[in-house]
Amino acid sequence: MVSRVTRSVARNGRRFLSTTPEGTCKTQILIVHEGFPKSEFYARKALSKEAKNYYNWPKVIDWQLPSFLIPEKVGKCMEDYGKFGDVQETVMNPLANSLQSSLLAVMPELESVRVHCASPFESPTIEESIDKIASSGATRLVILPLQPHFGCSRSGLLINEVVRCIDKRTLPSKDGITKRIVTQSPTEFEVSSIERWSTHPVISNLWSSRLESMRSDIDAVIFTAPILRGNGRKDYERSVYASGERTISETRVPFPWRVAFFNGWNQWDLPIRENISAQMNHFKEKRIAIVPISSVVPSFDTISILPRLVQSNQNARVISPVINSIVVNGLTEVVKNHLLGRRSAQLQLKCNWCFRGDCQLTRDILT
Repeated sequence: MVSRVTRSVARNGRRFLSTTPEGTCKTQILIVHEGFPKSEFYARKALSKEAKNYYNWPKVIDWQLPSFLIPEKVGKCMEDYGKFGDVQETVMNPLANSLQSSLLAVMPELESVRVHCASPFESPTIEESIDKIASSGATRLVILPLQPHFGCSRSGLLINEVVRCIDKRTLPSKDGITKRIVTQSPTEFEVSSIERWSTHPVISNLWSSRLESMRSDIDAVIFTAPILRGNGRKDYERSVYASGERTISETRVPFPWRVAFFNGWNQWDLPIRENISAQMNHFKEKRIAIVPISSVVPSFDTISILPRLVQSNQNARVISPVINSIVVNGLTEVVKNHLLGRRSAQLQLKCNWCFRGDCQLTRDILT
């Protein structure tokens, strides 16, 4: 049986009895990722929800994409994922446990910390995780999307979904909107996010070490990432180029390199000027390493989309991301710097022609 402590707490001139588990983890980290639909039904549901959130459909419209509008590659992604295994059990849960242990080791002043992993539509969902965190007695919540390069239609949607669940479960505190009071409870916690971390050395360290380990088997490198269309495209592409340049500068072998973009599993196959095929043509007979620079964990893109895009070139191979000590130590530094540093103000910037209410709510709560 879990031991619980009952204490008297004053709030706005009124006094409550607060009952929380003894040894509650005050600082909690929520890692959010895209997840993996297990069938076409869940894929259609996920893509419909993304489109509804991104294009700001009215709430009264409960429309889902019909089957014939689901790209054929989605079915192939689920087929390839079935051969790969359960990423939640083999990758995400070990990552959360390792990051939790590492944070406690480098920041003993935290006393206790807990790391969660969640996705929009795969258990544990973001809403389930927020409910669990809100009822745990936490005093601080940090949101960490596993997409280092920020994009409105990528990590931005994940952050908006987390904020929506927080707003549903809590109310703003009089001490500031970034502090949230759990409804029907005296508990309050501060919330913040690490929406941009592509400049941290964890990205270049991870991929430079992978390239170093196979330098005798490759002659050239193509760094690749899902295409971003619309708001923030130029900043996103610049950050991807910068990550590739930092990675090459850390390798002892000066590989020739280029950057290419592709349509991800949840994007339509629209034309891209700097696509992978066009960039591979620049290297002719060279052995090419395809590096998903924006990924630190496996995804539909690294498991299925990229291998299928390069299968016609026998000299090209996709380097899959792996969870190792570099990733764990790097993410530990990312979270540590955030906890000890200042709140980012970048989310205050409003995209051109953006009238979405969920983006405004995110700016209000996180900045």
